[in-house]
Amino acid sequence: TCLADGMRESSKIHFVERAAVPPVLDGRLDDPVWKSARPITDFGPCGHTPRAAVVAKTEVRYLWDDKYLYVGTICHEDTPENFRNFMTEQLNRDKVVYARDCIEVHIDGNNDGHTRFQSWLNGTGDKQIIWHYDFGWGLLTDDNYGLNADWDYQVFIDEKNLTWTCEARYALAHIEVKPRAGYVFGIET
Repeated sequence: TCLADGMRESSKIHFVERAAVPPVLDGRLDDPVWKSARPITDFGPCGHTPRAAVVAKTEVRYLWDDKYLYVGTICHEDTPENFRNFMTEQLNRDKVVYARDCIEVHIDGNNDGHTRFQSWLNGTGDKQIIWHYDFGWGLLTDDNYGLNADWDYQVFIDEKNLTWTCEARYALAHIEVKPRAGYVFGIET
């Protein structure tokens, strides 16, 4: 997570609620089960973004069940002009999915800093997930991992409220997450 001060915080702990029933994957977070998932909202500029940059409000929620990890996000655009810019950028298929305005999710199922699943979610439903393994002396990457992995997402665009909502699910077995009492895994959104 990139927190409001713009610094990565590797020790922030968030308890992920178990879903009594799986949410319907429709891009809306209106299922009753999402109400039990506490939102994370303290995001700030990340990566190469200047610290003084204004970050539009973002809400992220997580759930899990026996088969999937669920990630629900609400991305707020702060002005109608920024919303139009977002929509225009989404439709520019000359750019790869991660070069457009998107949600980036990194999952370290073993919380060991070696294995990482990186996915990009955007307003058009374009999909990409990559598997990384860091040996410490080099990085092995599988750009085609998403072709066989069980994961999906849906998006809902709300022009009236200047938001776009994304609801994703990742098969636990395909992201090396093995929930049990006391289990800790890494996730960065």
